[in-house]
Amino acid sequence: MESCREYFCCRRTNCVMYQREDGVNCWEMEGTLCNSPALQQIEEDTHKDKEAKCDYCIYYRQAQKELALKGKL
Repeated sequence: MESCREYFCCRRTNCVMYQREDGVNCWEMEGTLCNSPALQQIEEDTHKDKEAKCDYCIYYRQAQKELALKGKL
């Protein structure tokens, strides 16, 4: 699956995920500047841990489905 940056057509060059190509996923990294509108609202409304917030992200959910199909979850 493409990176979160590619998925959301993100141009936030100050994000820790920008141009990262080492296979690390955005939900595994602190300091991301998530471009998912749903997640941005959740971050403002709650103090959940990072991956719990990512449950609301369409990119995260799609990636989890693909990883499950590949037997990597």
